[in-house]
Amino acid sequence: MATIHVSRSAAWCADVGDAAGSDPGDVSLKDERKGERGPHGGDVSLKDARNGERGPHGAARSFFAMMAAAVALSLAACGGDKAGVKADTKPEPSDGVKASINAKFVDPNLDVQTWTKRFEREHREVFKHRSAIVTTLGLREGSVVADIGAGTGAFTAELAQRVGAQGRVFALEISPKFVEHLEARVASEGLTQVTVKLSEPDDVTLAASSVDVAFLCDTYHHLEHPPLILATIFAALKPGGRLVIVDFHRIPGKTRQWLLEHVRAGQEVFAKEITDAGFERLPDPPHDFLVENYLMVFKRP
Repeated sequence: MATIHVSRSAAWCADVGDAAGSDPGDVSLKDERKGERGPHGGDVSLKDARNGERGPHGAARSFFAMMAAAVALSLAACGGDKAGVKADTKPEPSDGVKASINAKFVDPNLDVQTWTKRFEREHREVFKHRSAIVTTLGLREGSVVADIGAGTGAFTAELAQRVGAQGRVFALEISPKFVEHLEARVASEGLTQVTVKLSEPDDVTLAASSVDVAFLCDTYHHLEHPPLILATIFAALKPGGRLVIVDFHRIPGKTRQWLLEHVRAGQEVFAKEITDAGFERLPDPPHDFLVENYLMVFKRP
């Protein structure tokens, strides 16, 4: 059985990258892994390549499969930018939304004042009822709460008031411009118990078992990688800690059309994603003050 040695030479990597990207008929590692058809029409798996089994074109096809796998692995090890392979690049998520939904928020030219007027207007349901929503979180003096997707800070002052001087509020955002705005707002309002953090689309970047309550208001439908970020929220919560979700109803025939197009799924789909991540769903607290939004509570066991 032939042995394929993968070189880490930078020059060799560059040559392989050029060669691999030169022919649209090249077989990818995806083809080999999934048994998809390569340029010769035959189904050859990575197992075939590893074991030296013969595809429909015999030893040559098997050898070609091994070489294709070696090229793909080499590109991954070297960075593989020329062939479009990068080891640390996540694929466009199939379990969340496209990253483009958040593109406007990470734009360095984001006009924060425009979004402040949009998020913090009294006829926006969740802003109008922000005090009642925060009451459902069950915060006490000294509680630690993470406001995930804090935006312009619509809930920041209310959360800070509820946890008191001995508590802590983490205002988390993936938008650098919102982070700048939040930091200035927190300083000007003297909210010393609030810590503003730039987080990641798939990581809340909080210490393990450090939070009593994680709060997402009209944010869950913006998550690009729900299972990944839910895992980090689960880890950040203390045992028995709660995850509270406020988001838009998505009911065809009832929900406004722009929301049907904007929100990728309904309440029960989101609830299942969260319980699949290990959370236990708790009874919904009374929230009849909300019409366009629902409120769900989960617990880390």
